[in-house]
Amino acid sequence: GMAIHNFHNTYSVLPPGGTMNPDGELLHGWPIFISAYHSYWTNDIQYQVPWNRSPNDRIYKCQLSCFVNPSQPGSLFDAEGYGLCHWAGNIHVLPIVPTPFPSTSPRKGSTGVTAELIESGQIVSLKQITDGTSNTILLGSVGQNFKPWGYPANVRDPALGVNRSPNGFGGPPGWNGGQFAMCDGSVTFLSDKTDLSIMKALATPAG
Repeated sequence: GMAIHNFHNTYSVLPPGGTMNPDGELLHGWPIFISAYHSYWTNDIQYQVPWNRSPNDRIYKCQLSCFVNPSQPGSLFDAEGYGLCHWAGNIHVLPIVPTPFPSTSPRKGSTGVTAELIESGQIVSLKQITDGTSNTILLGSVGQNFKPWGYPANVRDPALGVNRSPNGFGGPPGWNGGQFAMCDGSVTFLSDKTDLSIMKALATPAG
């Protein structure tokens, strides 16, 4: 959560939840955009090339401890060797957006966030979270259907509830809920008994 805030301090917007090219092909997800503000970094990402194509695929075929929930049983890699992620973003504040690639594709080693992408108005800023940053979910733990940390659409809808849908948020067996980072950087635990109307309210930034 703090890494995303540091990203916002630089660009005045949150990172995109994912990017796609003009043809609708998925490119990269939020974890790589915050790498320079967290504990991992590579200058070899080609942001105009999809995450699972050369030369990017070799970079994502690793596991990073920050994306692993130590309480979650099971493999840490998918069948193709990509490291799985036990967390997902809130699609309402980290949307998947089209990019100006390839016409204005950034060079190798850049952040993948161009001025055109920021000025498009498709990425959310903290000013747009009028419900309050402490009342809006940013990220959360997941308990099923894990995606690789490099997957460009690792975002979910909190309105599906906690541990109520394989495509929603949740936690490992025994948690009876999930851990969530809010948009103000704080962390909170939400029970799987949390009413769906409350989850919907926490999902929307201006609802």
